[in-house]
Amino acid sequence: MPRADGTVPGLTPPIVPPARMRPARGDLEQRYRAQFDQTAMPQMVLDLRGRVIDANHAMCTLVGMDRLQLVGRTTIQLHHASDAGAGRQRGADLFVGRVESAVWERVFAAGDGSPVPLLIQASLIRDDAGAPDSVHAFVQDLTALRTAEGTLSRSTARFEALLSEATDWAVVADVEGSFVYASPAIGAAMGHEPATLVG
Repeated sequence: MPRADGTVPGLTPPIVPPARMRPARGDLEQRYRAQFDQTAMPQMVLDLRGRVIDANHAMCTLVGMDRLQLVGRTTIQLHHASDAGAGRQRGADLFVGRVESAVWERVFAAGDGSPVPLLIQASLIRDDAGAPDSVHAFVQDLTALRTAEGTLSRSTARFEALLSEATDWAVVADVEGSFVYASPAIGAAMGHEPATLVG
């Protein structure tokens, strides 16, 4: 005989109310906390003034500070003197809610004072009413990239210095055969400035 809710004893599994199927708020917070702390991606949570209100272990390791040293500081206070934009807040539109996400580069000062170049990808977090609440920032260490760029720049400079003094002709062409570099020696031999042979 069917019950009033339409189920048949012994045949129809009990219907679990949706509220009982949802994880408790405390469980969700614990899961978020574990994911935030244990992920290898450095992350920070900022208030709308750019002040650090939380930082995970990877972020603390990256800048050589513990969480207590980071929390309460503004990102401006973390700028290294070598940062060309030191003292100015980036992502202003994000912090006032005009955009939902933003990406920018910064150089932070590590705990020992050394510069740490960073790429910051940040997203706006809104409260239940839709108003801006905080900013979640994902941080990438650019140290290896900057080191490689510096090595390449120095290598290129040495190569160009050698070619500029060489008496042999030297040209560099692209895949279509157009010159992208011509040494002074070939320019002198042809009676042209090297720059006029490029392109």
